[in-house]
Amino acid sequence: MKIRQFGLRLLGVSALMVSGSLYAGQVSGMTTFTPGTTAYASEVNDNFSEQTTQINDNDTRITANATAIQNNTTAIAETGMKVTVLNVSCPSSVSVTTAYTKIATIGSFAKVQDDTKLNIVFSGRLAVATMTGTGVIFELRIDDAATTLGRIRGSVKSAEIGISGVPVTMEGFFSGLTAGPHTVSMYARATSGGATGVQYDTGCWSTDSVIIKEVK
Repeated sequence: MKIRQFGLRLLGVSALMVSGSLYAGQVSGMTTFTPGTTAYASEVNDNFSEQTTQINDNDTRITANATAIQNNTTAIAETGMKVTVLNVSCPSSVSVTTAYTKIATIGSFAKVQDDTKLNIVFSGRLAVATMTGTGVIFELRIDDAATTLGRIRGSVKSAEIGISGVPVTMEGFFSGLTAGPHTVSMYARATSGGATGVQYDTGCWSTDSVIIKEVK
């Protein structure tokens, strides 16, 4: 068999291997062959070597991801719960009206299964510097949407304004969220008039947290 024929046959197999590996990662440094020219064995071997490196790398990453997913799924199956804890960092304060305004995104987490519910708890301090109405309502949201199972809210009344803030625990449930990445955020609105200096984790003491429990 001539080298050119051998090289072209290997090239056909090579193309199939590349098309499969591209779904998981990128293959670079490949030699491009031109029809009618000689394909040298060293060039073909280099192509296979590059593919092997990338395929092995993809296999390592896919295996690690599959293991992590399996561990989380197994935890839910065995204990009925997966827990994620977000350490809250203080955001810049905002001014609000009677319409809900986003203060900040607190953090992100990954949901493991489609058919589970989320029990979410915020524990920390809420603060308002000034207000013209009777109070400010804070609302915890996922993916910038409020829960449809009741409500997850806390409040600061006019008699409680100040930079020290008010200790609050906000808890509730979310359902109907698909498996995959999601974000947790805090919103607020004035009951009437407006308010300034609206924030959570006042003083930036890093004592606030959000606990997310994925449950059956």
